[in-house]
Amino acid sequence: MMRCHPDSFEGKEYVARLWKHECERAFTDKLSSPSDKGMVASLIQETIDETLGKLASKCQGTFYFCTFVQDEEDRLLADGEVDPDAFFQPYEVCQHFESLQGKVKKLLGKYNSSTLKRWTLCCFSMPSSIC
Repeated sequence: MMRCHPDSFEGKEYVARLWKHECERAFTDKLSSPSDKGMVASLIQETIDETLGKLASKCQGTFYFCTFVQDEEDRLLADGEVDPDAFFQPYEVCQHFESLQGKVKKLLGKYNSSTLKRWTLCCFSMPSSIC
């Protein structure tokens, strides 16, 4: 949560969604059974519903936060050099798993084109896997 830049906060909804994301990463990701994951997801949503009131409706669904949403080209200055202020990449929201998966595959392709040791990656999305 400390990687979030104040300029990227879009209000209370942003903080609530970020909190939900962090709870899911801390608790749900460690579980292997779909029923256990569902139970924890329900507990997280119940907690949100009980504590956030009307704001809870803005936290329905899944939100992914990561530091690589912004394209490298967006961190370049007019002369083509990397902006030194862009070294810190903010923790940003990515609402759709498919767009997150596409970004990860693009970055992996870039990495694999610059090294002899290539990586492969399989992304899992509940309840089915996407490779």
